[in-house]
Amino acid sequence: MSPSPRARRRLASPAVAIATTLVALVVVACVAAPLLTSQDPQLLREYLGALPPGSSHPDCLDHNRIALGEAIDWCRLPAPQGTLSVTTQHLSAESYRVLVRRGLLEIRAQGGTRVPRLDLSRAGAELRAYNVPLWSPAPPLTLSAGAPPPAGLFPGAERAIAVRIVHGRSEDAWVAAIQGGRVQHLTDNGLEITQASLDGDAIAAVRWADASGERALRVRHWLGTDLGGRDVLSRLLYGGRISLMVGLVATVVSLVIGVLYGALSGYLGGRCDQYLMAGLDVLYAIPFMFIVILLLVYVGNGVFVLFVALGAVQWLTMARIVRGQVLSLMSREFILAGRALGLPAWRIILRHLIPNCAGLIAVYAALTVPAVILEESFLSFIGLTVQYRHQSLESWGALIKFGVDALDYHTGYGWWLLLFPALMMVGVLLALNLIGDHLRDLADPHAQPR
Repeated sequence: MSPSPRARRRLASPAVAIATTLVALVVVACVAAPLLTSQDPQLLREYLGALPPGSSHPDCLDHNRIALGEAIDWCRLPAPQGTLSVTTQHLSAESYRVLVRRGLLEIRAQGGTRVPRLDLSRAGAELRAYNVPLWSPAPPLTLSAGAPPPAGLFPGAERAIAVRIVHGRSEDAWVAAIQGGRVQHLTDNGLEITQASLDGDAIAAVRWADASGERALRVRHWLGTDLGGRDVLSRLLYGGRISLMVGLVATVVSLVIGVLYGALSGYLGGRCDQYLMAGLDVLYAIPFMFIVILLLVYVGNGVFVLFVALGAVQWLTMARIVRGQVLSLMSREFILAGRALGLPAWRIILRHLIPNCAGLIAVYAALTVPAVILEESFLSFIGLTVQYRHQSLESWGALIKFGVDALDYHTGYGWWLLLFPALMMVGVLLALNLIGDHLRDLADPHAQPR
């Protein structure tokens, strides 16, 4: 079956080329995720919180340990020998919470004690709402309990702000001499020590010096971080592995079941065909999505269970399509000749009927992949995240859910947590559907040139 001129023109259109290129780039990026990003998608840096795209910070973890004779396990050293310098800052601060109740201010110190007045003109005062800095230092302002809130102090519909007043700041300089990737000498402000424990939120700078010069060791997050300080780009790429793998494998499962069932029903015909189609109608009446949810809840949300569950949902339509095509082929000469020669049924089905349905099978497979990805994303959105190798790897649907939760909690802050996963998923699904539509035109023998 050769494609019509119209189908050939549409397959060569820029839209198909762009869609195919987009899908190929996303697949390659997800497969090569370790090469494109060095960040661990499960690495938590809770002290960072949600950083906007393009942000960077010193290369360290929540808790870091330096000891003589041991390797540095929290910072990627660019060479096996050199000098590692770490600067830490320790803050002395007091925290307050300012509430608005019935149009009047209520000031409480950390611990819940009521405070009558709060001077925000002091040096080191910081105002925060949901951990998002509003301004620092604060303008000359004094808040009094029982007084109306100053105009413009509370953003939008906020009814509470957090205030932190920093009293002092002390710095420590840690220097470690690295030889062969291990610490050979360690000092704290010039005093020799054997080990040190550094908290990530106190580390202000990390520098590395060797024969090539001195440079800052920082981690840059091109798409920002989530609420736990995890890199969004790495989570997108590794999450794409789950979404694409589920879409492809579940589609293969649905094709194997649907093609064999439909081909057998069309070949047998008569009462067997009626009984098989009646069973198919009964299965159509079952709410399969609820069965999938029950399987994931009670059997387990492993990858294998998800493959079987989603593949078992999608094969019904494929069985109908293949059965109709087989019925139209049963009256063709080559099938009649095969039956007259006494060929076994399995050979006629596998060697003659199914290959002649390959066009429709390919079209439906191309349209099934985005449908399965969307179903898996829905399951992840409601909390049924895939468990893979004892880790919870979040697919695009789960990342979108995290973005929605971040917007709800932070009232508009963290928009990138929703935008980038949504753009990735929408772009891939749109491209796959476009490719499937054009494959359908290729397999349509009645398509006429315009």
